[in-house]
Amino acid sequence: AIPLFIVAGIVLLAFAAPRGAPRVAIPVWPIAVIAGFILATANLPAIQASAEVGRTNHTATLLPDGRVLVAGGGYNAVTAKATIYDPATNAWAPIAGMNKPRVLHAAVALPGSRVLVVGGTEPNAPASAEVFDAASGSWRLIDGPSSIGFAVKALVLGDGRVFAIGLDRTGGGSSAEIFDPATLSWRVAADVPRIQQVVGVEAVQGGAVLVIGNGATQALLVREGTVTPVGSGTSPVSAAVPLGDGRILVLSGAEHGEAPVAAAIVGASSRTDVASPTVRRYDFTGIALRDGSVLIAGGNQVSGSPALGRPVADAELFDPATGRWSTLPPMNQARAGHTYTLLPDGRVLVIGGATREGPLASAEIFDPSTRTWTLTAPVR
Repeated sequence: AIPLFIVAGIVLLAFAAPRGAPRVAIPVWPIAVIAGFILATANLPAIQASAEVGRTNHTATLLPDGRVLVAGGGYNAVTAKATIYDPATNAWAPIAGMNKPRVLHAAVALPGSRVLVVGGTEPNAPASAEVFDAASGSWRLIDGPSSIGFAVKALVLGDGRVFAIGLDRTGGGSSAEIFDPATLSWRVAADVPRIQQVVGVEAVQGGAVLVIGNGATQALLVREGTVTPVGSGTSPVSAAVPLGDGRILVLSGAEHGEAPVAAAIVGASSRTDVASPTVRRYDFTGIALRDGSVLIAGGNQVSGSPALGRPVADAELFDPATGRWSTLPPMNQARAGHTYTLLPDGRVLVIGGATREGPLASAEIFDPSTRTWTLTAPVR
């Protein structure tokens, strides 16, 4: 059987290749087609029905009442399943699924207890979006963007509209569009160059958006109708964490986790190199906490021969004020391809992800005040 992994937006087919051999760049899309082919021809075991649901490359969105909506994701197959976690009761409640299976999509909270989900559907299918209404627990398909297909990042602008950017439906280019929640309509934001994968977006003053991509042009400033390159480089970007102040912590250069991770804080007109994290890893991301520090946990390291990704549980904290890193206790479960959600009380909910054995139906909460990790009830 040929192992298939979908971790942090990358489809990995693990072949026996000499250690140190160059990677073959496989397009992120089409995940569903690749998964179906492998399942049909390599006799991979079917996912067994269970009350516990493992997932990776899903979305986890904070609702106004403090609960968290988890939707979509994939591993051997892409799912439309959705569930809600209530931190107050430590309980998961499966709800109606989305109208379409999605992976590598984006989700953002809208006014009125609604959530917009965009992208991540089948290859070459019409661009797709839908809205979840937390009051009724229902999903509604709406007109999708003109081109955005998958590997999507999105954020809410200061005027309440939503900026979304990702690869187009064919994977041959990139598209940036703006969604108006009042009219449920989309318009093209700007003509952006192809970005191999968008890894971070952050709103800056004046309605512009700072976009960090993994490619030759790593940083773009996008305004309606204009795109301005503000930085470039040759090292692959592993993670880009918005700091919430118009800047992004960019972590790059960790090819297979065999080299130190270079770190820099990038703004619309500035770049400041900072100390590197202590742990070598790739296929990871992080989240800014309420005090401005950044939590990074999990991801992959290379191990074995041939070299394969091995998820880790290591966690670190970065202080942008001092530019220093500090080591945290590890998570209870090694994982990669998981999500982070900042809860109203300042804690962080980490959901799902995967190991070599498959997707994880576990979640845990990090408490910055005690620097401890606590497993939640299994994901349902």
